[in-house]
Amino acid sequence: MCSSRAVISSLRPAQELLVSPKRTLVWPYQQHHAHISFGSALQRGCISRRSFATSPRRQGSRSAEQYEELYSSNYHGQGAKPERPAWYKSPAMVVLAIIPVFTGFLGVWQLRRLKWKVELIEELEDKLKKQPVNLPKDLSLELLESLTFRLVNISGTFDYSRAIFLGPRVREGQVGCNIIVPFARSGGGGEVLVNRGFVSDRDIEGKGISRRLKDAATRETKATITAMYPRIYPPNFFTPENDGQKGAWYHGDPKAMADWMSGPAGALPLAGQADTFAAESEDLYTPSGGVTESVKGLLGLGPKGESRVLPALFDEIFTGDATQAGLRLMQGLPVGRAPSIELRNQHAVYAGTWFSLSAATTIMFAVLARRGR
Repeated sequence: MCSSRAVISSLRPAQELLVSPKRTLVWPYQQHHAHISFGSALQRGCISRRSFATSPRRQGSRSAEQYEELYSSNYHGQGAKPERPAWYKSPAMVVLAIIPVFTGFLGVWQLRRLKWKVELIEELEDKLKKQPVNLPKDLSLELLESLTFRLVNISGTFDYSRAIFLGPRVREGQVGCNIIVPFARSGGGGEVLVNRGFVSDRDIEGKGISRRLKDAATRETKATITAMYPRIYPPNFFTPENDGQKGAWYHGDPKAMADWMSGPAGALPLAGQADTFAAESEDLYTPSGGVTESVKGLLGLGPKGESRVLPALFDEIFTGDATQAGLRLMQGLPVGRAPSIELRNQHAVYAGTWFSLSAATTIMFAVLARRGR
């Protein structure tokens, strides 16, 4: 049996070597000038060499523990990657996730609008191919809706003294206006508005409300024309407001135009609509006075004898070719519109744009969500 004091005293030189690993192995010899062997120390201390040996199983378990500690997701030491938060905790990622859904919905909506527009164009083209019909005497809103993009024949007389110049417009590089003229129908029923077409500025005299056509264009008073009842669209945000007192007309407004042409009495109402001016004229019919004004109102005339105009705007049709149109422009005569459908159909382009934006934002969201941003 070996005493513990002998073992400790024999291992003291070796212990100093283990505590100070930076020292060289020569240091004990220089310090004590004695030959000290680790093996002899073990022999004197009666300690077996096997007591310092580590079993392979224990070595492997320690290595596995160290590897798991360094590379596991729970490691938070030096060099560890920061924990990635969930994407739905970031407001920017939430917005980015909503964009593909919203733009995809808009793309589907544009496809539905495309289907509706194609069916509408086909329906209007079928109506346009039918033979022209004579315009009825009594006009109502329901009748005008049924005549949309339908060719009609109208006979009567133009009154150029109350013409409206709608513009500016451009045709074949020339700047001018579309001329709107009241047209008294030969069969009665009230005047209607007729857009005779484009006239160049060089064939227009005067400025503002005093503008008039030259004599060449005003010679055509009695005529039988083929016209079409168009679809009237509201002006966009950038179109100025009409000002009839200054003769400034920028967009088609049948009601405002008919009111201006009819004078203080206002536009003649369509069939089925109440006539405010006629009701006021009936109140003026008394034995003591107002008989003349009452009769004028009942006949469709204003206080000064002006003819009242229906708020129904028709586009005159021009069936000639480009050569004939150029000849009419040179003569100072208005050129009407072609018998065709002019409806914008950009829904396919809009749908493609929305679907492309939806796909791009979807890819962007997937990449950022995978990176943990």
